[in-house]
Parts: sequence; C-alpha cells; structure tokens
Amino acid sequence: MKVAIVAEGRGDLAVIRNILKGKLDIDGSDIQNLLPEYEYDQTDLAQMPVEAFSNWTLVKSKCQNRDDLKVFLNLNKDAFLVIQIDTAERVLDGYDVHLPQRTGNQNQDDYCIALRNNIIDKINEWLENNLSGKIAYAVCIEETEAWIMTLYNETNTSKYADPKRKLQEIFDKKLSLREHLILSDKDTFKKMKKLSDGFSKKKVLKQVQKNNKSLDLFCESLDVFKSIDAN
Repeated sequence: MKVAIVAEGRGDLAVIRNILKGKLDIDGSDIQNLLPEYEYDQTDLAQMPVEAFSNWTLVKSKCQNRDDLKVFLNLNKDAFLVIQIDTAERVLDGYDVHLPQRTGNQNQDDYCIALRNNIIDKINEWLENNLSGKIAYAVCIEETEAWIMTLYNETNTSKYADPKRKLQEIFDKKLSLREHLILSDKDTFKKMKKLSDGFSKKKVLKQVQKNNKSLDLFCESLDVFKSIDAN
C-alpha cells in the first residue's frame, strides 16, 4: 500500500510517518512526501526560512492545485493521501474556520470533534470535493506537539491551547541529557522523528492515542484503509 503526505512542515511529516508505521505497518519506502520535501532538494531547504516551506497556506495551495495528488493516485491504484494541518492559525484570512474560543468548563472532546469537522470541510472546499474516499485527514488541534505529549505520560492533551509551550515545559522537567541532545538537532525531521518514535510501535500507539482526541480520530480514520492493503 502506497501513501503520499501533504503536510505543513518536515516535523509534521516525521510524526505522520511514525503513525502510519504503528497503525498500518507502512514502511518509509512506501511513503511519498508531496509537501514539503517533494518540491525542494536539501540545499534549497537549508537556505530557506522555515515559514517558506512550513505553512498552512502551502497545504491550501497544494489542495487547490492538486495535479500531482491526482498523478500519484493514478499511478498507484491501491493508495491514499494524508493531508495534515494544524488548527492554530484557523482564524486567519484565507483559512477562515471560526469556532468560539475554548473555555475551561468546555467539553474538550466536543470542541475537538467540532473543530476537526470544520477543518475537514474547509480542506474539501479547497479540493472542490475531489478525491473523495482517498484522503485521511490529520487535523492536529492545536499543533502536532499536542499529539507528541501523549508519549510523555500526559493525558487529555487536547486541553492545551499552546501545546508547543507545554511540551517544552515537559521536556525541561522530564528528559534526560541524551534526550535533550535530540532537541538540539537542527534537522527538524530527524528531531521530530525521534521524539515521536513511540508512535511507530503498534502497542504504544494504541495505548496513547486515547489521550488526545484529534490523534485518536485520525488513527481511527485510518482503519478504513486497512481493506486496501488486504485487497
């Protein structure tokens, strides 16, 4: 089974690839990165500012100009796409997905489900409802770091409005010197791959996915693609 990923950044690619391994036992050789690394070589990436290749606007553009998505699916009969996007910038012009700000007494699962559904509707709008049934939506509320937190003994990680900051606090308290060295790696893909490596193990992923609603929903959505591999 072949998979192509459209993601905001290289770190997101690494996390998704680990999840695909743990959930569907898909090896890296069967995964193609359509965004961001497909479009640039390593020299280009090293010279570009992060915002130039790690941005929700590029995900939107890839969905709207989707020729290479169609080419991938046409060349690979038993294949699907993963489209990853964070929700942190959802109120910006051009993204335009609005929900009331989360509150302390709000049911976090209901909030995540509603926001995820709205983001999926927006992605399908960008796609003009093409490629139906061929997409797994990796909608990270608020950021991918909320998913990674589940691997570090954190529960209900959906509740954090700033998961990137919270994850750093966790690392400052819990990580060993060796693990802190991982954080200093300037290669974002390698760093995030190591930090999320637990997702590549089926038992670990199954155990921790319940600790973040949007992660759980993404993992559950991948079940439909098991039948592709079986065929």
